[in-house]
Amino acid sequence: MQGVNRNSKVLFFNLGFLEIEHLEELSPWIPPQADLKASQLVVVDDNDISMLHDMALYRQSRVKLLEGQKKVDTEKGAFFNVEALPVGSILVFPIAGKETGWQPFGESVNQKELYFGGLESIGFGRCQVTILNYANQ
Repeated sequence: MQGVNRNSKVLFFNLGFLEIEHLEELSPWIPPQADLKASQLVVVDDNDISMLHDMALYRQSRVKLLEGQKKVDTEKGAFFNVEALPVGSILVFPIAGKETGWQPFGESVNQKELYFGGLESIGFGRCQVTILNYANQ
């Protein structure tokens, strides 16, 4: 493990080692309905998250077949690639909200299922969004 501090916590990925630099208590960031342990979470540097994101992407190529034949429909150019985060991924990040009166999901609701991105018809982009207000805590 050349270049990695042996006295720190280290994660191993197929592309190398990642030294864990931030060991803060992460329990407050876990959504109430999530079945996660704080010990399963890690804070990574902005430079490292792009590598982890790229490694974890679900990738799939899709084609449209001709009616009645197992042959690619080349006339319509129906070949496309799909990339998505794995099911069950939890992303946590701060957002800025209006000081008073901001109710993005309606009155007294802090959680809602929203769609981000495309391919809704096959279930991609569906996210459970939870907004927690830590300003007064």
